[in-house]
Amino acid sequence: MLVELQAFCRIEREAREAMMFFEERHAHRQHAPPILQEIKARLHHNNMHALPKSAMGKAIGYMLRQCSTLEAYTRDSRVEIDNNLVENVIRPVVLGRKNYRYAGAHESDKCHALIYSSVATAKLHNVEPYAYSKDVLTKFTDHPHHKFAGLLSQNWRQSRSAIECLVPLS
Repeated sequence: MLVELQAFCRIEREAREAMMFFEERHAHRQHAPPILQEIKARLHHNNMHALPKSAMGKAIGYMLRQCSTLEAYTRDSRVEIDNNLVENVIRPVVLGRKNYRYAGAHESDKCHALIYSSVATAKLHNVEPYAYSKDVLTKFTDHPHHKFAGLLSQNWRQSRSAIECLVPLS
């Protein structure tokens, strides 16, 4: 079973290294459903031979409950197989929140979290945070509420010229 789980990771690693967009990643992930079916079949087979309260029975039960999440991963190319990218992005936010905890009014924690999240999300989508923030903040108050999705960094970049929104190389 470890070999099959490693195959999932290999598929995702190849997609990340090739910097595939959603459509390409979806096509590449079509190797994953047969692997998932093999894992589920093996789990169901082993589940018949394991006591439900044993460590193995609990592990198999847990894995069977995770299969629906893995099925979502195979269907939707926006779903990541792990949360490593998010953890790496929010690490500075968590450290900043800890370091600036007593830097001002208690209410400022929420503002700091919003700013950190906005900057981190922009960077994640290769959008220059200053240009993004400046543009969005000038539009925010009179922007139609049904078009707010266009202000998200992943959508904002499409409406801007490529040069003004790329994160500069350091």
